[in-house]
Amino acid sequence: MSLPTTLSLELQTHIEKKQRPLEIRLSAVRALKTMSYSEVSRTFKVPKSTLIDWHAKWQYERDLTRKKPTASSRAKLTEEDKQKLIDFVNEYPGATNAQMTAHLEHKIKPRTVSDYLKKLKFTRKQFSDEQETYSSEESKELVRTYCDIIRTIPSNRRVQQQG
Repeated sequence: MSLPTTLSLELQTHIEKKQRPLEIRLSAVRALKTMSYSEVSRTFKVPKSTLIDWHAKWQYERDLTRKKPTASSRAKLTEEDKQKLIDFVNEYPGATNAQMTAHLEHKIKPRTVSDYLKKLKFTRKQFSDEQETYSSEESKELVRTYCDIIRTIPSNRRVQQQG
């Protein structure tokens, strides 16, 4: 079965894209008056579940415009903030996510720090709490002090840049 109205070439090219313009949404909902969900889905190359959502939205709101992205879906750190994070991690590789968040003036939550570090090609380094063999007592004492400090930081909170 063919569409009751002819789609322009420009609209047909938009059908191939993920985000469809308002005209295609409206045309698809209008086509549901004479065609089944399956037929409209094949014609407009839109998942059936999307058609159901569009149709319900049209029935209740009479509006098919797309929502603008919310603040939570946009990046919260600027390039300057990201560089600030990189510099902080390079200077303090054992810093916790909470400390990094505080350094960034709490623009993001501590659990989000790991996501940003992953995007910036940072990875967590597993520090070993085992003591190595050293020759002098002075070096042994330095290592013991360092290990005592590191032990206070949970393993999953320690950060190191990939090489």
